Formats: sequence, structure tokens, C-alpha cells
Amino acid sequence: MAKKTFKTAADWRAWLGRNHDREKEIWLVYYKKDSGKTSVTYSEALDEALCWGWIDSTVNRLDDERYMQRWTPRKPASVWSAANKARIKKLTAEGRMAAPGLAKVAAAKRNGSWDTLNDIDRIGRTSEIPEDLRAALAQNPVAKDKFERLAPSQKKLWAWWILSAKRPETRARRIAETVKGVAAGRRPGM
Repeated sequence: MAKKTFKTAADWRAWLGRNHDREKEIWLVYYKKDSGKTSVTYSEALDEALCWGWIDSTVNRLDDERYMQRWTPRKPASVWSAANKARIKKLTAEGRMAAPGLAKVAAAKRNGSWDTLNDIDRIGRTSEIPEDLRAALAQNPVAKDKFERLAPSQKKLWAWWILSAKRPETRARRIAETVKGVAAGRRPGM
């Protein structure tokens, strides 16, 4: 496991430029603001990683001053959040996207992974939910009331579980389990 600290976004970008197609992962070490030490920030790191077709994942605490985060090249079926798509749009307009990052975006648009989270992101922002889930909730007033009072993040987790089903029968089973779980006050995945 390679751990590395970069003082600036430019240093991180230079590493990605040299290693985006050679390395399988890196653990980027950040200094916390109150440490008094300088390192690239998460926001800066994310922008540069997106430019080169990489994405973040796991975060681990190292000590009182530092934490680290795992970064890897995006996989072909990796999904794209609305926030990251907005960053891509901004980075493209600024001319900062590198060819490997643009290639990952183009591949995602071709294979459909670019749009996978659209319905889920919309559910988090609005009261819009898939029609089949809406119909199932209408049959259970307790579940319907509890679902409507869920935080947007919880609605998105339930929706992701339903919408990620590959087969219609799996989706139907997940909808039934969602209604039952919400009525019982369970969280997604529990």
C-alpha cells in the first residue's frame, strides 16, 4: 500500500500525470487543518483525480494530525454522482480535463454508467420516487408516512438498492422488502 502526501494540487496532478495508467491505487495522506502543516485538500485532490479518471473511496485515520484516503482508477461500470458530474462540467469548461479523464467520461456515457444515479439523485432532491415503489407504499400507510419523513440520504439508499436490481423479479422483491423495512423503522441494508 503506497502512502503519499502532496503539498499542493499541482504536485498531486503531476503524480497522476505520470502514474494514472501504471498504478492501481494510492493512499493520499492529508494533514488536518489544525495541524499547521500543508497538504493538498480533499476538494483539490478530487478535482485533479477526476481530470485523470481516478476516484476516491475509503478514508482512514492515521493519527491526531493526519488521515488518508484511497484513490484508484475508475472502473468501467463505476457510477457518477451528480456532484462529480458537475465538477467534470466545471473542469472541462476550465480546460483542466486530461485525455484519460475525458476517455473515462466518454466510456461512461457510452455504457450507461454516467446516467445510473440520475434517478437516485433526483429522489434525494425531490419527492419523486419510482412509480412501482410509490404504488407499493400506497398499500401500506405506515410505510408511506415513514418513507416521506426519511432524510433524503436514506431515501437515496433505499432507491439505489431498488434501482440497482438487474432483473424485474429482483426489483419487485426489493420493493416489497423496502416497504416492510421502512414500516419497521429499519435503515437500508439492515
